[in-house]
Amino acid sequence: MKGLTLLIGCALIISACAAERDTPAIVTNEYEQLKRELDQDTIGESIRRLDAFRKANAQYRIARTVAEDITRLREQANGRFHVARELARGPNLPRAEKILNDLATSFPDTDDGRMAREFMQFDFHMFKANLLMNDRRFAEADQTVRQLLGTKLDAARASQVEHVLDAIHTAVIAGLENGCRLLRVSLEAARAEQGQYPRTLSLDNLPLRDPGLESEITASLSSIESYQPTRDGFSFVAVGKDGKTRRRVTERGIDPH
Repeated sequence: MKGLTLLIGCALIISACAAERDTPAIVTNEYEQLKRELDQDTIGESIRRLDAFRKANAQYRIARTVAEDITRLREQANGRFHVARELARGPNLPRAEKILNDLATSFPDTDDGRMAREFMQFDFHMFKANLLMNDRRFAEADQTVRQLLGTKLDAARASQVEHVLDAIHTAVIAGLENGCRLLRVSLEAARAEQGQYPRTLSLDNLPLRDPGLESEITASLSSIESYQPTRDGFSFVAVGKDGKTRRRVTERGIDPH
């Protein structure tokens, strides 16, 4: 009886293989093009595209090759959470975010998918905001953290969000006022050298000879508005890196605006 069962199984396999047809060149070319288009950072999406191709071409021998590709990709998903976290610690945050989102949405029932989903709900936003703050990209940092305000947060996490927003605001003001002081000194130096204040002033046209100071000012301000020089003074509005905080600057000092 066992022998008969084995023979039947072998016959079914042989029959299935015989039923498979040779793969047309056009289908092979489509497969090769698809493989070139797959993104190594979105394994879940790659699996979906390959599986759709496999089903559409199930009658051809190439379907077996595609199934093997899918199996390999599923195996590669293991450990991807750690890969993404390592990338996030370096200069590859956008790539890390792509991998984490793919894990969270495509592999929700795996350990990597569950860890990615939990991380993306809160910790990723805080981590990203800190990196953006270090780069003085305060508007982006603020936007990143504020995305959490529309989610369900417990008291501890809500407090963390508010503390980070406070830190961003404080950093924006400190940078803005530092940039304003440097600009005042530069304008006075230009007047002492040329006998008058510069006729124009913008971040692209600063009265400086020191690249270091120029870099410091452009890193602290997002724009300079309404510059007006006179014989004895000047005024302008400096906008902070958040795009919202402003200071009116004159030869007399720096005031809120």
